[in-house]
Amino acid sequence: MEHPILFSGEMVRAILEGRKTQTRRVIKPQPDRIRESPFVPSGLETIHGYPLRCPYGIPGDPLWVRESWKPIHHKTRMEETYVRYRADDGLKSIKHTMKMDVPTKWRPSIHMPRWASRITLEVVEIHAQQLHNISVLDARAEGIAPQHGRREVEDYIVLWNSINAKRGLGWDTNPWVWVIEFKVKNGR
Repeated sequence: MEHPILFSGEMVRAILEGRKTQTRRVIKPQPDRIRESPFVPSGLETIHGYPLRCPYGIPGDPLWVRESWKPIHHKTRMEETYVRYRADDGLKSIKHTMKMDVPTKWRPSIHMPRWASRITLEVVEIHAQQLHNISVLDARAEGIAPQHGRREVEDYIVLWNSINAKRGLGWDTNPWVWVIEFKVKNGR
């Protein structure tokens, strides 16, 4: 089954550059504890004896990436819609002349329809863990540029807090997260 997943422009660029192959998403609601079992299929974890399914699917499922975008309608052919992606703004151009476009506003990733998505990922593995268990290799798989030792984890903490602290789920709360490993099926 196909599932949507939101990414920031920075993380979209990391995916397209091949630096990001993993993402962490907060488990909702937060369990008091999770017992991981080798007998439970990936993507399905046990909480207090009850199975919990990851909303991002199971291995083999496709994920379509939602990102900030802007539809552009061609003045001479209104039935044609082009899409500009904020992650590419200033980096790539669309193959038509801007002066012939009808201007529209940037739209947040949450409002991206499936037809406008340019990146499809495939889930490779899913498991649950507490956020503080992230390793240096995991931080690199999250798209953090390699540096020296723990620096990648520190950079990941900054990234995590920029996204989640305002929702009360900052690094210090050490929430349970889904760790979703993926590979790019297609992306442009």
